[in-house]
Amino acid sequence: MTAQEPRSTSEFGWSRTTGFLLCATLVLSGTAAFSQSGQTNASNASISEPASGSSTYSGASQNTVSDSRTIKQLTAALRSQERTVRASAVFALGQRKDPHAVKALIDALQDEDPYVRAIADTELIGLGPVAVEPLVLALKENDPYVPALSALALSKIKDPRSHEALMNALQEHNSRAIFGIHTYFVKLGVPGSEPALIEALGKFPSREMAEEFLNSGNPALEKAAQEWATRFNRTLRTSPTSAAVRWGSAGDNPQQTATSSVAGAQ
Repeated sequence: MTAQEPRSTSEFGWSRTTGFLLCATLVLSGTAAFSQSGQTNASNASISEPASGSSTYSGASQNTVSDSRTIKQLTAALRSQERTVRASAVFALGQRKDPHAVKALIDALQDEDPYVRAIADTELIGLGPVAVEPLVLALKENDPYVPALSALALSKIKDPRSHEALMNALQEHNSRAIFGIHTYFVKLGVPGSEPALIEALGKFPSREMAEEFLNSGNPALEKAAQEWATRFNRTLRTSPTSAAVRWGSAGDNPQQTATSSVAGAQ
């Protein structure tokens, strides 16, 4: 019997994970924000939810009305049944730029709605260095979303601790974190990190990740992608070199000590 690409693991559907990562990318581009009331300003492009296609969030102007609620009140609003209320609270918590809001924002990474999770991730990035240590701790969470989104946030915060934590996640074969930022690791191209990346593809079989590996220019990753395609009877697309994520293409390659530690751990 021909193997089929799994649509879910025992924890949750990874096809939805691809959606929340796409959503995070859109939010990071500044296309979504929420006002105090949870209603959105339609001045910018709207984003349709891929899971249902039945509801949308419209991007709000960055000049949103100031939210007068306290951090305690905003944290309580995260328990609302209405996702717009939760999203509004998450956005307001991030705009506080208050270290006391970090825990609530990390908790919001577990929200059932992918857009709320993505907004929480964006606001954590906006908090910058004060969010690094809590995000590093969150890399160890068993929740299916939190390590991936925490890794995504850390990869965007320019802080030496962020890079160190992500290199440790790579060395430790933290597949959830690796899945969240596989592009980051492919671009770094750390020698000896291929087994950890391939293991992540095996645990979280994403077609997007497989296609990235196929076009990376790294022989080991290309082979793993071809084996993935054979296993799941899927056809992977090839991309022009200029458009592909290429192995080792990042300008800020890891320090030699980090490179050696990953290679030595294999």
